[in-house]
Amino acid sequence: MSKDWNPQLEQKRLQDAAQKLLEQAKKLGADQMDLSAGSSQGLSVTVRHGEPEVLEFEKDRSLGLTVWVNGCKGSASTSDVSDGAIQSCLQAALDIAKHTQADPFSGLPDPDQLAQQLPDLSLDHDWPLDSQQAMELAGQCEAAALSDSRIVNSEGGDLSTRRSVRVHANSQGLMALTQGSQHSLSAVVLAQDSQGMQRDYAYDSRRNPEQLKDPAQIGHEAARRTLARLDARPIQTGHYPVVFDPRMSQGLVGTLAGALNGNAIWRQSSWLLDAMGQAILPSWASLEERPQLSGANGSSAIDSDGVATRQQAFVQEGVIESWILDVYAARRLKQASTGNGGGARNLWLPGGQGSQTDLLSEMGTGLLITEMMGQGVNAVTGDYSRGAAGFWVEGGQIQHPVQGITLAFNLKDLWPTLARVAGDYDDRGRILASSMLFPRVSVAA
Repeated sequence: MSKDWNPQLEQKRLQDAAQKLLEQAKKLGADQMDLSAGSSQGLSVTVRHGEPEVLEFEKDRSLGLTVWVNGCKGSASTSDVSDGAIQSCLQAALDIAKHTQADPFSGLPDPDQLAQQLPDLSLDHDWPLDSQQAMELAGQCEAAALSDSRIVNSEGGDLSTRRSVRVHANSQGLMALTQGSQHSLSAVVLAQDSQGMQRDYAYDSRRNPEQLKDPAQIGHEAARRTLARLDARPIQTGHYPVVFDPRMSQGLVGTLAGALNGNAIWRQSSWLLDAMGQAILPSWASLEERPQLSGANGSSAIDSDGVATRQQAFVQEGVIESWILDVYAARRLKQASTGNGGGARNLWLPGGQGSQTDLLSEMGTGLLITEMMGQGVNAVTGDYSRGAAGFWVEGGQIQHPVQGITLAFNLKDLWPTLARVAGDYDDRGRILASSMLFPRVSVAA
């Protein structure tokens, strides 16, 4: 990547711009102002069939701000952070505020809610690759995936590396400076049988590039997952025990978090409406947030409102204890922010033990679900119906792949039946999901 991008210099430039805008907004009559500015640099490459296919360099600056005048809100943004452009952006936000209605729930957090100190969470790690080195690593990943002759095509090996700095400031005195990085490697390949093409992938994504899996390991995993899907066979419609792979559990936990979000509650668009204090998980299970895990992809010491994040439980021993609240939702519900502006970070169900193999052994006969398709989730009623694929299991052992099935259930009925959680937590996203066993799920073939 380019050597002329200096994170400290970029941060200082954005900080100076933020300070000027805060002073100018006050002079122009703004009662409150919130500003977020960022600068990033990145490199993305794709190698397909051993040949370079994509080479993209990214260098970006952006600034977004919100002002309040007599309770009326106006927002504007710009990708040009020159003095003239950001002054025009400020004026645009002020002009918009003149045409909006006052909202008593809107506005900045109270000063005592703001993050005071930001601990070092080890979120920024450089990966000084040039384009040739990046192509070589992506090529190694794809080559490993193509090394099995049964793999007939490739969508490529991909590498992405990105670093960014951000400044979050407001008229309550907040001036938060953060840096972060994101590095990833992936491969997508295809295999074919008498029923047609099968496709799967493998990837890794980390803050610290030294923690990435070896490119060949990722490639071999992509090939293994793809080949395992060949020779899929039908099953009968019925009710079966189901183990969800961590990739699928992540989506299930995400729908649970969405239903717990305070904005869904005050809008009355959640299947957990009026469920505060009720049991929605078995008594041994909790849903916790650990937003300040060192080096984790989802970690942040500050939320998008400027409120400090904290470790907390939204569901404790099966019972809902708290909604997931940003400042606006908290005011709507006459509560306090839980530091979740921008959503929850590093959600997990603690206490998982053993491996996915252990869960399959405990299940005996049933389904391992490794893919779900479609968007059949009703956020209001909790009705859930999605296409799925995976593997048929007997005696705790995978027998053959299965595709073309549909899972149907209501989330409010499903979650209390959760039987066990494995310890194979996938830490590559904002949800630390693991394999989950449910004893009875409706399956249509």
